[in-house]
Amino acid sequence: MGAANTKKAKPVKVKKQDALKPTNKKAPPEVTFRVYEDEDGVLCASGIDQRLYTFGKTYNKLIKNIHNIVELFFEVPYTQVTINLKFEAQGNSSAETATC
Repeated sequence: MGAANTKKAKPVKVKKQDALKPTNKKAPPEVTFRVYEDEDGVLCASGIDQRLYTFGKTYNKLIKNIHNIVELFFEVPYTQVTINLKFEAQGNSSAETATC
């Protein structure tokens, strides 16, 4: 007589529910710059909470330089960082805030 033909049952994979998965997501980095015009008419951006500084002769050049310095500092694409700009009028204590 031959041996009985027995099949081993395959293990069943149980999926964890999404609610039980640990969330290791960090809040996206955020940086705020004080933007002002110096005495020579150059636009300057100085980090408020981080020691970052850049400048540009035009608004577009300033924004490009801000993006570059943010990528170097945080080591991620600037699109993954919340960038806040706090514009200060020359000779005035009032400020206007924007995000780029």
